[in-house]
Amino acid sequence: MSLRNKKLLKNGMVLYHGSNEVVQYPEIRKTMGYKDFGDGFYTTVEIKQAKTYAIRVDKRFRELNGNVSYETSHPVVNIYKVSTIEDLNIKHFKDATVSWLRFVCRNRDINIKDKNKHGKDIIIGKIADDDTKRVLDEYMYGDKSLYREIAKMKGLTVEQEVISRLLTDRLEEQLLFATQKALSRIIFIGKESLLNGKWVR
Repeated sequence: MSLRNKKLLKNGMVLYHGSNEVVQYPEIRKTMGYKDFGDGFYTTVEIKQAKTYAIRVDKRFRELNGNVSYETSHPVVNIYKVSTIEDLNIKHFKDATVSWLRFVCRNRDINIKDKNKHGKDIIIGKIADDDTKRVLDEYMYGDKSLYREIAKMKGLTVEQEVISRLLTDRLEEQLLFATQKALSRIIFIGKESLLNGKWVR
């Protein structure tokens, strides 16, 4: 299910959050400058995407902490239902546009402070995954001369050239709950855990 063909987030919609633990009470999480939309609580409408992320989080935790027990860390997909959202301030990037790129780069730039002053309760848009991180890093911190030359040849701006390299059609969508007000509108309704190679409730 994609949000591209929907108006916006809807009351009663089910959302997923991949983690290495049960998150019954979501909270605003500091991202240290490596998340697309800044601090908050990230969710998705795609359970497959949440499962992939949960496995990744568990793997990273084990790489950092060694051979921990299953109780300490294992892939978990937390499931939530959305309640009323009519009074929330929602920003929806319906596609990977130049404004989306600028917003993502600003939030990923470790040199920018106060990057969370966007005034939104919820932000919806494409997620720049690990495969696209290299392109973003090159654009943000590398030599932009090559981008300028290629963009000029194609009749594009540098930002349009960067977006074309991100292969945005395959990027999934994410929903960031950026304020406590927004978080109060999602209710934990269950979980799925990866046990012996199978996802179980």
